Amino acid sequence: MDSARPNRDDDTALAAIDAFAGPALLVGGVEHTIHHTNEQARHLLQLDTEWVTGLSAELASDRLSRTGTYRSIVKGDVHPHVIEWTAAFLPSGDTALFGRNVTLERRLRVALMESRQRYKDFVDLACHFAWETDAEGRFAFLSSEQALGFATEALLKRQPAELLAEDSDGPPLPFSARTRVHEVPVWLHAADQQSLCMAVSAIPLYSEDGRWAGARGVARDVTQQVHQSYALAQQHMDERLIGRIDHALHKSLNADEAISEAVTDIVHVFDASGCMIIRRGKPDYRPFVAKSGSLPVDATAFADRVMQAGRSESRSDAAGRLLGTPTRHGNEMNGAVVVIRPVSAIPWRDEDQTLLEDLASRIGSVNAMALHTERLRRLSECDGLTGLLNRRTFLDRLHEHTRNRDGGRSALLYLDLDNFKPVNDVLGHAQGDLVLKRFGTLLMNGSRPGDLACRLGGDEFALWIARSEEAQACIVAKRMIAGVARLEAFSADRARPLGVSIGIALSTPTSGEPVELLLERADHAMYRAKHQGKSRIAVAPPYDRDDKGPSDDGV
Repeated sequence: MDSARPNRDDDTALAAIDAFAGPALLVGGVEHTIHHTNEQARHLLQLDTEWVTGLSAELASDRLSRTGTYRSIVKGDVHPHVIEWTAAFLPSGDTALFGRNVTLERRLRVALMESRQRYKDFVDLACHFAWETDAEGRFAFLSSEQALGFATEALLKRQPAELLAEDSDGPPLPFSARTRVHEVPVWLHAADQQSLCMAVSAIPLYSEDGRWAGARGVARDVTQQVHQSYALAQQHMDERLIGRIDHALHKSLNADEAISEAVTDIVHVFDASGCMIIRRGKPDYRPFVAKSGSLPVDATAFADRVMQAGRSESRSDAAGRLLGTPTRHGNEMNGAVVVIRPVSAIPWRDEDQTLLEDLASRIGSVNAMALHTERLRRLSECDGLTGLLNRRTFLDRLHEHTRNRDGGRSALLYLDLDNFKPVNDVLGHAQGDLVLKRFGTLLMNGSRPGDLACRLGGDEFALWIARSEEAQACIVAKRMIAGVARLEAFSADRARPLGVSIGIALSTPTSGEPVELLLERADHAMYRAKHQGKSRIAVAPPYDRDDKGPSDDGV
């Protein structure tokens, strides 16, 4: 593409262009026309001519004279060529341009930059930060602008041990590794004082003379995975323990034994220091309490508060962290579950409350079964009107008491209401039933734990007073007479007020007296009391094996 060139004497420049190893050309004139090219430059012109326009513009702007170099992009067969031109301004006014193909160099530089960025991206993706320590074990390099929330400058020259979240008596830290280590868990303090678990891998560094010069490695934040693994392990443990609790609750027909066994497992499920389960039915039903571990003195009062609120409650004070929830079966509340942790333990979480409520629903079913069993027992053992023991149950238990040779002397009171028949005849059976209920309550309230109160049938009742002498039995009998006197308003006729006649028979465990004969002696004494004017007390003579029947003596 050489054009006619004006007369030039600078043959030296032309010879230099022809001999130049890279592309070279001579341009001149106002339009910077190409006057001469060597073979490499002609090859570039064959590939592409657009680069000439950019080169001419650069010469026209005089920028090339100031910078000394200019780069052209020349389209190639496969890849573009990058030519870096250097200008030589000749005395004739022409310009000799010598080019250096920097395509490979540029590609290598770009590849290196891409490689460095790729390495940095991989490091950023694979770990929290890469690090290097020096021969004194201090941080000498950190790949990230921030590590553990600290600026890099704040960590350089610091000992990694200064970041430990807790004292460690274990093996040396991987930051001072003398051998290759992989994924060593280390708990470190972050800038916000949170503890992070870092999985640290490292290789040692040695100088040419074989001395340890530090270590190099990466640290990966695995805190979330550790917490998730812990939570999963805790969940699996909870599921196993809950399975044990379910097994304990359902394997036994005895609800009390099942709950007593389950309460210990609940302590483990909640990592608690104590647990209490309460069952409560109607006021006259037997309450039940199962405990395990250590509980504050007001734990029962807290359980009552939970039942009164009808929802889960929590409390934290010097006694500990309490969490309680009521137990239900259907819509009927029948108890409460309370667990406690030390004050130093972590607070109760929503997940803990949900789990406790789930367990409470299962315990509520067992409580309902126990209360149903109690109800059936009461129906089979107790009089339906007064709630006292029925005749059959009373006699069975009386057999047990009289066979107890360590029970001491006791007394059996046979009680029969005076002038009760007119109440039914005149005022009706509803009024009569009310009188029997009131007298049953009087008899129950007048007995002690361990005594037996019974409705034998109709308006006849019995009271077994354990470990009682005659004088004490008479005091109780007089109290019953005074109590019935307060029922005068229920009488059918003021001239024939309600009253009670009482016969007393004393029992000695060593006498061998049959229960039936003991009851008969008390019955005969009661009739003597009636014959003496009603609302009286009569004491049967002592039991005598040789007597064929009770005598007519009375008090």
